Amino acid sequence: MPMAKYFYATIIVFLFGLVLLAPATTLAAYNTVTFDTLTTTSVWGTGIDLAVSSGSEVAGFEVLSSTMTVDLMAGSSITITDTNRGTLTNTENAAMTCTSEYSSITVTGNITETMTVTPSTALCDSVVQSVAGSSGGSYTPPPTVTPEPEATPEPETTEALPTVTASAEAVAITVAGGGTAEATTDQGTRAKLELPADAVTADAEVTITPTVQTVVSVATQVAAVPTTQSVVGGYVYDYSLAVAGEAVSTFEESATMSFTYTELQISGLNEDTLTIAYYDDTTSAWVDLVTTVDAVNNKVTATVEHLTLFALLGEQAPEPEVTPEVEAPVVTPITEMTIAELKAEIAKIVILIAELQQELLKIIAAEGGQQLTQNLMLGDSGDAVTLLQTWLSLDSVVYPEAIVSGWFGPLTKAAVIKFQDKYYDEVLAPWNFSKGTGYVGSTTRAQLNALYGGQ
Repeated sequence: MPMAKYFYATIIVFLFGLVLLAPATTLAAYNTVTFDTLTTTSVWGTGIDLAVSSGSEVAGFEVLSSTMTVDLMAGSSITITDTNRGTLTNTENAAMTCTSEYSSITVTGNITETMTVTPSTALCDSVVQSVAGSSGGSYTPPPTVTPEPEATPEPETTEALPTVTASAEAVAITVAGGGTAEATTDQGTRAKLELPADAVTADAEVTITPTVQTVVSVATQVAAVPTTQSVVGGYVYDYSLAVAGEAVSTFEESATMSFTYTELQISGLNEDTLTIAYYDDTTSAWVDLVTTVDAVNNKVTATVEHLTLFALLGEQAPEPEVTPEVEAPVVTPITEMTIAELKAEIAKIVILIAELQQELLKIIAAEGGQQLTQNLMLGDSGDAVTLLQTWLSLDSVVYPEAIVSGWFGPLTKAAVIKFQDKYYDEVLAPWNFSKGTGYVGSTTRAQLNALYGGQ
């Protein structure tokens, strides 16, 4: 009996030491999320599209159904533009620039905090106005410039909005050999058309023109997109075919059309619903094509029989399942327990001690291997998230991106869902869940620790 007493004491001291040695939580770098090009994203619950300027760098970035959240740190900076001139309410009290063509805010981080931007369809009505928000200290307003007397005012300059990006020149297509035409957008994505031999009756030329959805020439067609879908990347693609200088829209053999996309472009959308669609002038509606989605390479492909306006559409992702709260059982104080109740509690404690001993043996057997000891969810950051991403990246099917940043973002959540679905019996079955939730709870941690805790 004395030996058991000292053994239990050793367990308690050892576990207390593990708590003291646990690494402290760290924050993501100020430039964890960077925007190398002008990027358009949709606040999908409102149907409002916002553009993030090239050169923006922040610690974290997430688009929700009606808001956009930005994690700021010293050194981070972001410019957000609404080409429809909507009001951009934000929690950093950032001044909003309003012109006849767009509204925008620019925020530079001085301290670590999260800014929430709430777009609105209400139009701004002055050249520069302050949008009410909290008095956070992370926004640095631009200096006020007083013009010299009788000086001729400089013409107003605006940041360049997304431009039409087309192939430098039409691509030649021959009767015998067919050909391939391709265009690259200013977001770095590609649109491609592959025509087989004998698709045309005479040598022809193909041109692909990506046009942003806010441009007047495609505004009417974009307005016809179903409310349940969004235009991925904000582009409509005009495919044209000319034979001997004359425009034609059909060809003799089926052609293969493909688009690439980025994770940021489909944020808030269900990737499995991505569809290539064409605009039917006779019905003034978009028609979905049978589309193959390659989620690993971020590419979609479809077969087409004619050329017109095309777009890549996606449906909004459903709201994540909420883990039901379990009410804590009513515990009778020890002083009020009966002898039978006391014996039952002692039996539970004995079982718990045995389980703790087994866990201690696992830790010792792992020779210092790390364990996940806390629940994790979207938006978390720190060493525990880094460990989670490291383990998930060991399975290329579950987490092909293998990004270890210490920030629990949409890619990490998607990887957790794939992991939970893969180990359904161990992780989801105990809760009677039909599919993964992306929340790293007790059964998910247990399975991760069992698989990777000794590495």
